[in-house]
Amino acid sequence: MIKNSIIWEKRYQEWKASGINISKWCRENEIPLSSFSYWKRKFEKRSLDKQINPTTKPSFIELSDNSNIYSGISITVKGMTLNLSKSFDQQTFYDCLQVLGRFSC
Repeated sequence: MIKNSIIWEKRYQEWKASGINISKWCRENEIPLSSFSYWKRKFEKRSLDKQINPTTKPSFIELSDNSNIYSGISITVKGMTLNLSKSFDQQTFYDCLQVLGRFSC
């Protein structure tokens, strides 16, 4: 059976590479259309099964949760937004407020 499968898979690949319709290819190669169609369905089903249930191991990527980066507070004044994380530096925040206080928009 395995030998048959190898022979028919080779024929199937030759037909696909030929670019001609099945009937014509079978006539030219003196292969019964019904036999070829049987094997064609078998190979296409196997190909579809591999797409649906791949035998390769699934690969994973690590996802990290960055949602807490700006989960502190956001201050918006006159179209400018300042995002402060939970662990913001108070002195830097104070310095920013001093600088922003000097602007009159």
